[in-house]
Amino acid sequence: MNNGGRRSTYGMSRKSNTDKNLDSNKNIFESIGTRAVIGSIYGGIFGIIIFIIYYYGIGKNSFLTKIPIINELISGTGTPFTYFKFFLCIVLLIFIIHIIFYNATHFEKTISVKKTYLRTRGRTGDWYMVVDNEDNIYRVQNIWWKFDFNRAEDYNILEENGSYKVKGYGIRFGAFDMYPNIYSVEKNVL
Repeated sequence: MNNGGRRSTYGMSRKSNTDKNLDSNKNIFESIGTRAVIGSIYGGIFGIIIFIIYYYGIGKNSFLTKIPIINELISGTGTPFTYFKFFLCIVLLIFIIHIIFYNATHFEKTISVKKTYLRTRGRTGDWYMVVDNEDNIYRVQNIWWKFDFNRAEDYNILEENGSYKVKGYGIRFGAFDMYPNIYSVEKNVL
């Protein structure tokens, strides 16, 4: 019997491959919606910053003209090296903010794992997620600036109903889809 190229569901598990694909597409759309909200927030913040720079920062005696790189960019006398220095300053600022965030929210504690799962994020890959017995949700993550790239190994150590000593940083902030990050996992020996 020809059923339009679809597989017969007889003898299969309760969830067919088609249903799994629909769930995966649902996660992709949820991810796109979350990215759209985050992009809108960042866009709004960027717009406010541009407005402040334009309204208060352009002029002979503005606060921005006291910064040599900004003065060259605003006046149009900047060289390609000036643009490179400006880009480098922005990258360093982001790096410094990330390190401050890490140190301000760093934690070391013992957790009992209730559940581990993969959260599908579409094209960006899956997130390794962990839920402890207190219903706190963590994301197992690499730390790129410490050259710590072993999140898959850390995730594989975790077993349900096990007790682990973890190191991490971060806070749960739902609007930005942020979770506390775990970057080190050790089996807790009682």
